[in-house]
Amino acid sequence: MSLDKPPPPPAAPPNPWAERIPKTGQPLIASSTWPHRLLHVKSMTSYVKENHNIYNKEKEPVYNVLSYTWGRYQDETETPLLIHGITWPVPSIKRDYFSAAAFKKAIELAAKGFRRCCDWVWVDIGCIPQDHAGETAEDANIRAQEIGRQVEIFGRAIESFVWLSSLKTTDLVKNQGRLITLDDLLVYLNHPVRSSEAAECLLSNLHKDTQVFVQSMRMFLQHPWMSSLWTLQEMVLRPESWILFDDGLLSLGFDENGVEKFWSLQRVKHDTVCLRQILTGREPFNNIIVPGFDIKEEYVQNIWECLKDLSALQVYKGLDALSIRFPHTAYSLAQNRSVMKPIDRIYGIVQTYGISCKAKPPGDDDISRLHSLEDDFGIKLVAKAPALSQLFIHSTGPEYPRRSWLITQKCKVGDHFWTSFTSEWENENLFKTLEICEQAGDQKVLCLRFVGHGWELDEITQYPIFQPSKPGSPEKYRGLMLDNHISKSVLGSVVDYFDNENKMRQAVRQLYDCYCHERTGKSNEIRVALLASSCRSDLPVVHYVALVLAPSLMSEKKSSNIRWGKNGMTCGSGLWIKDEPISVVWERIGLMRWTEMYHEPNLKPHYNLPTPQNFECFIY
Repeated sequence: MSLDKPPPPPAAPPNPWAERIPKTGQPLIASSTWPHRLLHVKSMTSYVKENHNIYNKEKEPVYNVLSYTWGRYQDETETPLLIHGITWPVPSIKRDYFSAAAFKKAIELAAKGFRRCCDWVWVDIGCIPQDHAGETAEDANIRAQEIGRQVEIFGRAIESFVWLSSLKTTDLVKNQGRLITLDDLLVYLNHPVRSSEAAECLLSNLHKDTQVFVQSMRMFLQHPWMSSLWTLQEMVLRPESWILFDDGLLSLGFDENGVEKFWSLQRVKHDTVCLRQILTGREPFNNIIVPGFDIKEEYVQNIWECLKDLSALQVYKGLDALSIRFPHTAYSLAQNRSVMKPIDRIYGIVQTYGISCKAKPPGDDDISRLHSLEDDFGIKLVAKAPALSQLFIHSTGPEYPRRSWLITQKCKVGDHFWTSFTSEWENENLFKTLEICEQAGDQKVLCLRFVGHGWELDEITQYPIFQPSKPGSPEKYRGLMLDNHISKSVLGSVVDYFDNENKMRQAVRQLYDCYCHERTGKSNEIRVALLASSCRSDLPVVHYVALVLAPSLMSEKKSSNIRWGKNGMTCGSGLWIKDEPISVVWERIGLMRWTEMYHEPNLKPHYNLPTPQNFECFIY
């Protein structure tokens, strides 16, 4: 047998972009605003800011922020917390959820901080006007303004605290003396065993600690803070928040430098990601399940099922939400959270985009007012971040969405590929125009006007753009992605990612059979409309995303009714469309994404694809 070492792998090809200076995009929200009010904790007085950043004669005071939930636990018979200097009543809360004294203590603990003690705290009931009878229009407008500024308010705070009212640290620790964490379970999985007896003992202890770990995590996940929509956006805004109990922070012991560690959202979110990675395969048990060892398989199965159920609950509760730089994940997860009023499904999350919506949306009932707010949000998002407004997949099931271009909470966006289109990367819009157009007549019709370039769908899918996803790594996928109601109605089942290229091309043929059968001209086309690109400036790899558009199956009916009245249609650019029918009504049916590698410095974009053609349409 030869003992020669295998030859080294071939060297990577030279990077033709290595000398380029890295660039990043503009963040969705610029942190330049100070809160309208801050609470001075020692005096329990709320002060309105003077000029830009002065509170009670103190300029730019450092402050901490406290997140908690209370809306579902109001009780007018209880004594409220006393706060001076405000023009609204502080809500009274059921005593078994938290008392005024417990609330004040939590505020004081938040002010005390962990790394920095502050005299000031931002807390909603002391800093945002609360809705009440006799409220002034000014207070209502300030409330809408401050809700839209949550990103800046939370981002400017020195430290953030999440208060799990009515819970004590001992409730999670119980008889263990300390909190059992995922790290404790990993110690078992990384511990080699050399006999059946050792494997049996290790599995028994692992099974016991898994039960304790899951029980503690479920207690945390089932707290009302984890079911409120308003706190979801706060969890995304400050993912490193310290978790505060009625009796203070929960210690995790000391690090190698003797510094005490405490439980935080960052630790919980990190464990969520690690657990999901562990569950992508059963390799972690390989050191225990050794051929020849006589062990109880039910131990392994029970541990596995417990951890799988916990991981699913963690995802459902939003602990794997992406960062604030890609706020669609929080918007999507909002459908799993509780609200007092349907319109709060918009008000409670749009601040992650730095957008403020109408304070009083039109409508005769809750649903019509919610739809009005969804439209208002969608219009403002297209104007602020047009490409971002389309980076989603509809998950409405068999029901068609009201507007194919409009993102709603029923969307799929948890794929980490989309983080490439955040401000950390260099992004470029590849369309000429992407704007909202609105009918000027009595009947409100909103559509998205696209002007740019694109290909025929059956043309571009003949080229090597496909790449399958991998288990646990959907971000690896490249190719056609259909909105769920489209794949359900056309293909017969929901398909998020095609398993192979042949299945994708077969789906393309089915789409043409459905949308273009017995049609001519533009209504016989399915288009891939270039939307945006993303890259690291000094790496020769560029990601692309495009809209997939088809002539609507309702084209004839819709176009015969859409003539825009005497005044025509107005668009975001101020362009007026003449009073004439539109021959083809287009609808969005999904997205196409692919990646191009540039091995030479002067290669043009899409060098391996046919030349894109000019394309213009209205999307409904």
